Amino acid sequence: MIHKPKRLKANRNHTLHYEPIFITDDHIELNVMTDKGPLLRDYLEDGYEVFKKAIDAHRRVLVLRFDLQLPLGLTLPDDAETNKVIRRFLSSFQSKIDSHLKRNDVKHKCPVRHIIAREIGTNSQRPHFHVMLLLNCNAFQNMGSREYEGKNNFWRIAEAWASALEISPKEAAKRVQCTKKKIGFTFYRLQPKDGYAQLSEAFYRMSYFCKAHTKAYGLRHRGLLTSNK
Repeated sequence: MIHKPKRLKANRNHTLHYEPIFITDDHIELNVMTDKGPLLRDYLEDGYEVFKKAIDAHRRVLVLRFDLQLPLGLTLPDDAETNKVIRRFLSSFQSKIDSHLKRNDVKHKCPVRHIIAREIGTNSQRPHFHVMLLLNCNAFQNMGSREYEGKNNFWRIAEAWASALEISPKEAAKRVQCTKKKIGFTFYRLQPKDGYAQLSEAFYRMSYFCKAHTKAYGLRHRGLLTSNK
């Protein structure tokens, strides 16, 4: 019989989750991704709370899923490998969302909720970020295409990443990864008319953020960042 430790050796505050089903506090069963190893239960719980708060606030929720990478060969801010860079990204993206709503006289409010995993690449030993942003689906309907260099969500993301890294939007766009081949659909719509059918797939994709390995422990950089609002 293989011994499965209950707690993470590198940080005993984390409880490990091995089962392919995660049962929430409100008794909803959701599939999770365990083929990469055990997950951190508190991260699953924190991620689910973000989904729950977004649905409670808007009922119709747009979930954007993508990765943010650091470029090689470019001069970056000194704190580019810390969580400060992702906080600048979030602040910039929220500002762009607010400007769009105001400019187009959109009455719907859209606080940007987030679930973000900071991981260290096995080969590069550099951080990268797996990101989910949850928006009001009454205000925004999809991700948009990188081929369209206009005001869609893809380019708001690229421009916000450019602002955080102090590089050009076109350079930043190359480091925004959201291809179907790698991570599945780039966005999900959670809505009551279909019984929130895409919640299970969105949460399954999010559970990848919660895997125990590839996180850095003891460096004062939390491995999973989630919005409080």
